[in-house]
Amino acid sequence: DDEDVILESIRDYLDHYNIYPFQNSLKSLKELKKNYYDIIIADYKMPGVSGLDLLIESKKNNSYYYGILLTAYAEKKLLEEFINRNLIRKVIEKPLKLDLLEETIKEALVDCRIRKEKENEINEWKIKYESAVKKLDHEEIIGVGSGLKEVFKTIEQIAATDENILITGETGTGKGVIAKNIHLLGKR
Repeated sequence: DDEDVILESIRDYLDHYNIYPFQNSLKSLKELKKNYYDIIIADYKMPGVSGLDLLIESKKNNSYYYGILLTAYAEKKLLEEFINRNLIRKVIEKPLKLDLLEETIKEALVDCRIRKEKENEINEWKIKYESAVKKLDHEEIIGVGSGLKEVFKTIEQIAATDENILITGETGTGKGVIAKNIHLLGKR
């Protein structure tokens, strides 16, 4: 925010949070290019770089997750565009109500925590998947072509289930190798 009174009010009221206030949007943009923040609270009308420009540039760099826009100029169409472009999640109209801002920050932190938990879970599954794929015995399957890629994809999909599987085919086609790969990738 370009008003020091608002920055001081926010800092004093929310002193139990790690807050990095900037009165100059150019300085905040430089900081956002270097560091990631879970939440950005930006004033819409700023001299130099507007709140919109700040959010657009920061989103390009993945500098934040949850945007909160402070504005005394609530143009509905523009705010909808901000939300649709995933630049902001909430709008708080000025004059600023600090209790409403804190409530919004609490919601944002819950959202950020859930997102991080999901990312961690996805990363754990990726690690498990990569480990299982390394164990696969694809080199025992002889052949090239898109058909085998589909076989490998099917093996991976089947292995993720707890269903019983029937593998059929002529003698020497690799049913045992496929079964071994499914077993190695599976949960059981």
